[in-house]
Amino acid sequence: MKKLLPEAAIKSLEEYSAGLMNRNELYAQFRKQVGNVVFEGTRSCWENMKSRCKNAYAYLCPELESLPDFIRHMGFRPCSDASIHRKDNFQGYTHENIVWADKKTQSRERTNTVVLSLNDVSRPLVAWAEDRGVNPSAMRRRKTLGWSDEEIITGERNITSDPSSTTFWAYTPWPRGFELNWERQYAESRHAGEHRLRFYERFIIERLHRLQDELENLLIYDEDFTGMPSTPPTPAESMALKDNQMKIAEWESCLRDARLKLGRCSGEDKPRFYDVPDWVEEKFDRLIRQANEAEKRKRENYRR
Repeated sequence: MKKLLPEAAIKSLEEYSAGLMNRNELYAQFRKQVGNVVFEGTRSCWENMKSRCKNAYAYLCPELESLPDFIRHMGFRPCSDASIHRKDNFQGYTHENIVWADKKTQSRERTNTVVLSLNDVSRPLVAWAEDRGVNPSAMRRRKTLGWSDEEIITGERNITSDPSSTTFWAYTPWPRGFELNWERQYAESRHAGEHRLRFYERFIIERLHRLQDELENLLIYDEDFTGMPSTPPTPAESMALKDNQMKIAEWESCLRDARLKLGRCSGEDKPRFYDVPDWVEEKFDRLIRQANEAEKRKRENYRR
């Protein structure tokens, strides 16, 4: 950020250095020149810097020890969300290594900031997300799933036939954490030749229709169709209504997810992002068999 140091402040600093005014008089001049809010904000940042140096044993150069010297080198805080930022976090606080920076800049340059590279260009994840119009949390999720930098940025999964190259659930559109349940449902309820992504959307729509029918049955409306229930619901009915509405909201969220994934495949008869190779299909079959056997054993143990 650009250094904020008015000519009047420079003159006041020169007079202070020459012994023509004391520190309190200098601060009074600063308050008149830049305003009390700016001056106190600058002093607060300076005090925080000194505190960090003391607590973290970071180096603070002598030229920044006093507030007048700090202002001479750094100027006043340029905006309300600006604070002292080190260009190199492994170096101390010197006037060559520190600048004024807003919160956005500082968050991008932390040591734990996730940096992604594409075509020899490296930028923070949040910067790529802004350019692509994507929620940063979506990109972070892709990274936790083991996607490459290019895949995270473009949003397209480049899946190969190598079993060791990725987790097998990445081949499916199922919501994270519920993959096996969805895969079992797909194996049991799919239409002939139906793709997983098409099934995902169809199953959700059918479930929503059933829930909406249940909601209508829970409400008894007046004969004149005023749109208001004829009698107040009982506590049990209220709980059933609330539960139904929560389920509808959850399934509507799933439907948005399905249609978002379908939108990325528009213009194609078969979505290309979730074409499952044979070795993954075999893996799914084994998982479903194991889950069914475990459920069968559980039922048998319960009967005993």
